[in-house]
Amino acid sequence: ETRGIVARAVEDFAAVPGRGVTAREGQNTIAAGNVRLMNELGVTVPAGLAEQFAAKGKTPLFFAKNGELAGTIAVADEVKETSAGAIAALRSLGVDVRMLTGDNRV
Repeated sequence: ETRGIVARAVEDFAAVPGRGVTAREGQNTIAAGNVRLMNELGVTVPAGLAEQFAAKGKTPLFFAKNGELAGTIAVADEVKETSAGAIAALRSLGVDVRMLTGDNRV
């Protein structure tokens, strides 16, 4: 509000499992999701962009408006300083520690 950003109501919101979300805001069709969703919607994502982020251990989130790529952000989970100690403590208790993630193979 202090920056003059106004939240707008959307219609036809749909969560697309494993891909992202789509909606309509006024006359605009909007979407946020992974490269598979963008491909399904016919939105052009620069070749290799998703792979470049994945190679760095980042998960890209693409945004589209009216069938055109409008922006991209990439997120990554950083290893915390306390992680090694926590894992060691669990292992000392006989716990077999595994990390499971569905973001990407890296």
